Amino acid sequence: MDLNDITEVYAENVCALNHWKKWQVYPNLSDIYCEISFAYMNGYIKAINDNGFEFRDGLVKPIDPNKDCLGGSHEPYDKKIKDETKKEAIEALRKVLSRYERSLNNINRIASDFEKEINKED
Repeated sequence: MDLNDITEVYAENVCALNHWKKWQVYPNLSDIYCEISFAYMNGYIKAINDNGFEFRDGLVKPIDPNKDCLGGSHEPYDKKIKDETKKEAIEALRKVLSRYERSLNNINRIASDFEKEINKED
């Protein structure tokens, strides 16, 4: 269902539930109906944006920061993602090594060397 259709259904049901009028004078929608529908639509769009998605062409799609950012403004975002990925990789390596290696010193040494190696790229 399209976002506009969902918004209309939601606003109609809330108005009916509370015995509020949908129409002030036909074809003018009531203020309360409009407020409910705008609040629902804005809340939906904010919720998907907060989770890294956007509403585009009737579909929910992942946000592409490289498309939306002008010039080099996406570089801090890319660096943040890269740093987070490196940290996750190091933690994953530690977990795997802890299954096969009993010495904490060896695990720390291998993870430290791995961290140095992946940070050489920068």
